[in-house]
Amino acid sequence: MDSKIALYSDLQELILHFLLGDFSNALKCCLVCKDWQLFCRPRIFTTLDFTSRQGKKRFLGFVKLLEAPFVPTFAPYVEHITLDDRVEPGDIQALDPSQLVKLYSLSVKSEAKELVPSSYYFKSVSKQFSRITQLDITGVAFMMRRTFLDFICSFRELQKLALGDARCLGIWMDAHGEIEEGRWRLPPITSLCLSMDPGETLEETFLHWLGEQLQSQDALQSLRLSGIVMQPERIRTLLECASPYLEVLELDGRLFSMMNGLESSGLSLPRLNKLKLRIPICIEQLAGEEGDLGSTGHSSATLLLSIAGLSKELLRAEAPQLQELVFSFFMASETGNIGRIHPLKMLHRIRFTELDKMLSQSQHPFPSLHAVSFSCEEHVPIPPSPESRQSPQIDHLAHIPLHNPSCDALDFEEMGSTFLEMGFPLTLARGSVALQLLNTTQDMALNTLL
Repeated sequence: MDSKIALYSDLQELILHFLLGDFSNALKCCLVCKDWQLFCRPRIFTTLDFTSRQGKKRFLGFVKLLEAPFVPTFAPYVEHITLDDRVEPGDIQALDPSQLVKLYSLSVKSEAKELVPSSYYFKSVSKQFSRITQLDITGVAFMMRRTFLDFICSFRELQKLALGDARCLGIWMDAHGEIEEGRWRLPPITSLCLSMDPGETLEETFLHWLGEQLQSQDALQSLRLSGIVMQPERIRTLLECASPYLEVLELDGRLFSMMNGLESSGLSLPRLNKLKLRIPICIEQLAGEEGDLGSTGHSSATLLLSIAGLSKELLRAEAPQLQELVFSFFMASETGNIGRIHPLKMLHRIRFTELDKMLSQSQHPFPSLHAVSFSCEEHVPIPPSPESRQSPQIDHLAHIPLHNPSCDALDFEEMGSTFLEMGFPLTLARGSVALQLLNTTQDMALNTLL
């Protein structure tokens, strides 16, 4: 690049980070100049996805490139690979992973709608990618429980695990007895995500085994329970097993209330640093209503009671090291219809009286709390059908901006300030916590120091 028009390196990086989210843009940026090529090229090959219709053909070409006498120049940049069951076990066995020195993450998906991958397929994957530290098998179906346990326990260096789908964790052909003690040992993972469809259940023997493994390791720091609103007794037991070192917890607010109310004492989370509660808001509750949410209509009153009840359950929990509390609202529809709703306007229509009272108390269970955040998400539901149950059940949550695209930053600040002033007058008056209104798309936050 001509030195007369050269940009500062930090400014270049800001521009390129914005552009590199799109693969096509990344390729074009490589052609601008040598400096941009050096910056963009490693990021183009960071993630390789072989799940398209041409994925098998592309994977075979990838294997042949790694077999060449000279190591491909892109090989040292590869960090994450995504596969599905269209790639044959034999093709996976032919891969030479020693060339992929930075590879640490693997996602395995299931394309078959009726047949599940064979145990030979999973053995091939675990053998060739044995040194990965992050594994995502959300939506992958396993015919036998022992195949599933063999697979996840084979990655000795695994640190982060994401799994889910009712076919994977609900019913196995061999799930009629207890899991043989000592045969399977889970790696000491630090992060776990369990993703299920609402209303689905987890196989109880697996939950019991998972709890015992987490309790014996004392290593889990982050736990996300997505869509699990059933089995509060079992989930509470699992959480108690993982709680000693747990620092980050994300779950449905309804599940939190159910678990916390099972016993006379609330949940004890001694090292928890961040708690994120996801709260569903049905679009039908908002349609045709005016004024504050909860002022009219049975459904609205139900939502108001659920938020008030959640606030009371938070008072019973024990989390002395909690510093950040996040309320993440997502929109769902019982009919499958999605309406375009202004999220900030939606927040204005919800009354947070009980939550405001809790945060303004001089004595509450979170003495280290310094930030409370509010964000919105859009939930795009999939109509129930036999085919939908066979598709990968990855979290169907897409972030949307908290403000209308036509509004500028000043409008967002003004509307956000109004929301905080109207929703939390007591907390504002006390002045000991920071409230944050998060823009989940543009990573923008309106901070009001109280």
